[in-house]
Amino acid sequence: MKFKLTTEFKIVNDKKLFRIEALVDIPKWGVRAGEVGGYTNKLENLVGDSWIADDSTVDGSTVDGSIVRNGSTVRNGSTVRNGSTVDGSIVDGSIVRNDSTVDGSTVDGSIVRNDSTVDGSTVRNGSTVRNGAKISHLNIASSHDCIGLLIYGFSLTLTQSYIQIGCKSFNLDEVVNLENVDGWSGSENKLFQQAKPLVLEAIIWFKKDRGME
Repeated sequence: MKFKLTTEFKIVNDKKLFRIEALVDIPKWGVRAGEVGGYTNKLENLVGDSWIADDSTVDGSTVDGSIVRNGSTVRNGSTVRNGSTVDGSIVDGSIVRNDSTVDGSTVDGSIVRNDSTVDGSTVRNGSTVRNGAKISHLNIASSHDCIGLLIYGFSLTLTQSYIQIGCKSFNLDEVVNLENVDGWSGSENKLFQQAKPLVLEAIIWFKKDRGME
């Protein structure tokens, strides 16, 4: 037994969650025996060298060989495992695994895996971020597969009917000709070049979704 539930608790969504205490050192996360951590509803939610830190909560989910910290929430049957980190984020009905990191983000009904990073972003509706993808400040609002992408510093939203880069929205026809859109400043053109790998994937996804190919 590596942990115990203390008598300290808080109510989250009408459910009582108890603060945990480490019974042994957990060097992987710098935890010492006797240190108290975050909250969970049962010890079975923690497997192996795992830790819930600060006031983070894990409710009805599994943390296996990973850490949840900085006020994060992991809930609704989520799994965080294989050396992954959830930091200041919400993971809801999702899987984060294989040394991946979710930092300051929301992952809802989606998967982040294989050494990928989601930073300051929203990933939802059955999307997958995988194979070393590193995304920052994105809103992936529809089912999408981000494979090995490295994209930083802009806001991008995908839906079934449009794509938005920064403050500009484009329908499918406009997206197909996005490289030729007039009126983009130099900085916006640079922005598009950064976004281009995901934009091109989005075009393929839009076409398949609409039966165009």
